[in-house]
Amino acid sequence: MRPSYQSQRGSALIVAIFVIVVTSLLVATLSGLLRTSNESVVTEVYGTRAFTAAQSGLQQGMNQLFPLDSEMQACPAVDTSMDFSDAKGLQNCEVSIQCMSDNYESDTHYRLIATGECTVGAQVTTRVLAMEARTLE
Repeated sequence: MRPSYQSQRGSALIVAIFVIVVTSLLVATLSGLLRTSNESVVTEVYGTRAFTAAQSGLQQGMNQLFPLDSEMQACPAVDTSMDFSDAKGLQNCEVSIQCMSDNYESDTHYRLIATGECTVGAQVTTRVLAMEARTLE
């Protein structure tokens, strides 16, 4: 015996609502994955920029500490910060450089620490690099 037309009324509506709900959940899940993926790419890019800013800071600190055309500078003259607002690849980045010195026997040991920081919106990415050098007396 075939079901009557009266007993089948509304079944298409239930199937349509089910398909809409499942599709909506699928779209919501995929958009969340896409947002998370975009945030991780931004973090990776700005992490690389912060790393490059810290490397540039270390190079600048070594240039100030051991200049090629004059006498070696004292370590406190290196404590500084730099802003890369003019550099195209390091926009929204800055670096702070710290220098510490220690005398050990007849040698002087220097430790430069550069902290590169890049900001995009409310997200801040930081990388810290250190370099050591010594002079023989």
